[in-house]
Amino acid sequence: MSWERSRSTKIYQQPPASHRLITVWPDLKVTDAPVGEDHPTPTGEHPQPIMADGLALAFGPDCLRLPWRDTQISFPEDRAPVAELEAWTPAGLDLAARLAVEPVAEPDWTWSIVLSNTSSLPVEERVWILVRSGDERLLMGVAWDGYCSYEPPLEHWGMVPAEELREGEESLGGRRLHLDVDDTVRRVHPDPRLLPTHARGAIVYDVRLTPGESTRITVGTAAADAESVAERQMSAWRDALAPASDAVLALESADQKIAWQLLAQNLQMLADYGREGLAPRQGGISRGIWPVEAIEMLRGLDVFGLGEWAAEGYRHLVSRQNEAGEVFALHAPQWAGNTGAFLAGVSIHLRSASDADPRLAAAALRAFEFIRDGRASVADEPGQRAGLFRSAQSTDWAGSAQNWMFTDALNVYGLREYARYCATHDVQRQGEVEDLVGEYQDVLRKMLDESVTWTAPGEALLSESVGMPPIDPPISPYGVTGPVTLLRTGIVDLHSLEIEGVLEYFRTRQLSRGGLLARMTDSLIIQGVPSDPWAGHTWYTTFAEAIWFDAALDSGDLDFARAIRDDLLRYAMSPEYQVAERYADNDPDFAPWQPNASGNGRILRLLAESHDAGL
Repeated sequence: MSWERSRSTKIYQQPPASHRLITVWPDLKVTDAPVGEDHPTPTGEHPQPIMADGLALAFGPDCLRLPWRDTQISFPEDRAPVAELEAWTPAGLDLAARLAVEPVAEPDWTWSIVLSNTSSLPVEERVWILVRSGDERLLMGVAWDGYCSYEPPLEHWGMVPAEELREGEESLGGRRLHLDVDDTVRRVHPDPRLLPTHARGAIVYDVRLTPGESTRITVGTAAADAESVAERQMSAWRDALAPASDAVLALESADQKIAWQLLAQNLQMLADYGREGLAPRQGGISRGIWPVEAIEMLRGLDVFGLGEWAAEGYRHLVSRQNEAGEVFALHAPQWAGNTGAFLAGVSIHLRSASDADPRLAAAALRAFEFIRDGRASVADEPGQRAGLFRSAQSTDWAGSAQNWMFTDALNVYGLREYARYCATHDVQRQGEVEDLVGEYQDVLRKMLDESVTWTAPGEALLSESVGMPPIDPPISPYGVTGPVTLLRTGIVDLHSLEIEGVLEYFRTRQLSRGGLLARMTDSLIIQGVPSDPWAGHTWYTTFAEAIWFDAALDSGDLDFARAIRDDLLRYAMSPEYQVAERYADNDPDFAPWQPNASGNGRILRLLAESHDAGL
């Protein structure tokens, strides 16, 4: 089991701007939970669990779930993320399940389960519908960000109290549960004293089908019939994605299918948190916002003509900007480069927007002033370098330092994009911004000269932080937050001596492979996870590769750019278009943060740029 593509572990089904996070899973379950600022993902800092509603299917006399790896997932219509799940029951019935979700902020939904007998003999099957409301983690069967192999025992549902369901008065989390079956289905009531805990309180049907016969079970919180809900759902998705049509249809046919699904997922990431704009969530089941990641998601929308949606995401980020201009994360560590990243993203958006929101331009100016003033306030002293930004935490990895290769590189990236914006929209300020870019670049060049160590002829290792020697092997996420970030500052390119040395260092230590360029060099054990069978096999995908891809195109190295694109499509994304944060080459069931907002945005941009470059 080596170098298999990641499996899909869950599929979003909620509409854009929803107050709910609604997912279907390959082990044939539905979870429905609130999503919002006041629902932080449970961690040590936020111990309160999120309460979710859920339905799960099980089969046979012993109430067993089906083997989830055998479930097939497809999307009957390209322009909608509506998934159809196909499986086979123990008695031999074909199963097709599809969730129809109302396209509103507080959506109800109905689950259609079609059972078909394609054999030449009558088939009898027992179908269990487990009904629970409780801790979201138990219903999902995984930790909040999924740093584990997906293997969800149905017994977790037995750890959530079952409500007493009176026939004809069934409910789910306080909402009426609507059921519809035909005459081939008979409701039965097994003795609860003989049932395992997870099977108690289930809705149980016995199904008998003759050869060629089918039946449909519908269950959900929507009072309307499944067909009318599905029609409204599909119509809403077509309307939401319509502005992207020209850009998507310009791609190759296979790339079109990818683009439609990733664009839809990124609209699903946008959630109504009850403040200005729409929150650009990072993905998975997290409610958090990482501004450095969020701009990548929003750039993907801009590239494909969905700038009005991107503007909603930027307006939300502005609501997280203080008077000094600093942009803040939500339910996530505060990275020192958040404001630089925001400045880059919003500047790119403003340059492409046909009707730009003046509030975004004002926020960009505040971000510029925050970086300018913050840098000016730093003096030379031990462990601190004047001309760089202050010491602070720069990533999720703990520790405070002047991380010049990430924080300051993000700042310069933001300033360069802002200078391009000013060249056409604020000419009076252009000179000031360009002067600051030049001064900042001079400092970074000096840092580069001081920080490089040649570990062998042609092999370069750089120190990421002021006053700290380089570490060999480097500590993660060096492949992501290290030398690659300098490619966006304008002080190096793909053929700079130091960058060629970095790539050679990666190659000789097998920290890169083809188009994958960020093998992780530390272990989840150090981060508090009890074990890490993926150590040495985990790749942090899309973040670094998107920057390398841009540098390859800029330098004319189309073979390198093509290798990056092809390997990201092969390893960062499942066959069902679900992008994960990381890829484990020894475990296809390890797919954290799936689906992944920033990863989606980067791949969308790579698809568009590949088309433009003729790759």
